[in-house]
Amino acid sequence: MSPLLTMALILCADCLDGQCKPSPSSPKIEWRSRPDDPDRAYLFVDGVQAGGYDRARDEWRPFVADAWGAPTALFPSSLAKADESILNFGVVREPLPSDRSRHTLNGKVVTEQEAASAIAGNALTDDSLRLRLTIIGADADRQRVLDDLRSSPELDGWSHQMLVQAYPPDHWAIAGNGFVTTGTPTIYVQAADGKVLHRQDAYRGPKQLAEALRRADPNYRPDKDPDLNLVFPIHLDWRRIPTWLWIVAGLLLISLLRRRNRT
Repeated sequence: MSPLLTMALILCADCLDGQCKPSPSSPKIEWRSRPDDPDRAYLFVDGVQAGGYDRARDEWRPFVADAWGAPTALFPSSLAKADESILNFGVVREPLPSDRSRHTLNGKVVTEQEAASAIAGNALTDDSLRLRLTIIGADADRQRVLDDLRSSPELDGWSHQMLVQAYPPDHWAIAGNGFVTTGTPTIYVQAADGKVLHRQDAYRGPKQLAEALRRADPNYRPDKDPDLNLVFPIHLDWRRIPTWLWIVAGLLLISLLRRRNRT
């Protein structure tokens, strides 16, 4: 960085949003900012852009020959203290965008106010206890499963009962975290606490996947399965009918028989 720019940064550190007023013999030094990017300020010397400073990240970049130079921290001690004050409970921050915060709602980017309103208004669905379906494999293999989840009659309704994620084998959320990644594809079904309830290393079609999901579902009851081959569609388990109901039915039957005999 040239001595002129260094001096400009020092003299104008407190007037990033305005115009500095140096002595008449000095070059015209001006900081400019944009309303849509308030955390950055751009230095102009005699009307020519000389660089830019990102206050949130403490990065100064010179602008020479229509190209940005390498970033330089102007106040590294302050940045280190700021990083130390941010509590981290195990989040891997490197893959995340580092330039600014971003809020999404159902996969759609929203403003911070919209995100806060959704939380405060109880507009979010509590999916914390749902099954987790994770698909790991090549693009075409993953897409086959996703397409069947959307359109196959055997899997109808399942996509709304689970949290579905699909990853390539080298994705940072998968690689090195204990998942098998060699399937075509590998399909995991996990409980909300992470327990693996089912794993298959090849996709055998929607019917087999639906059967595995039914068995993995803690709320699945085989006695509720409809048998469409029955003429009488209601399936009754006579052993579960309480004794008092049998007695009432018997009394009603005797009463009907007596009335019939009288007539």
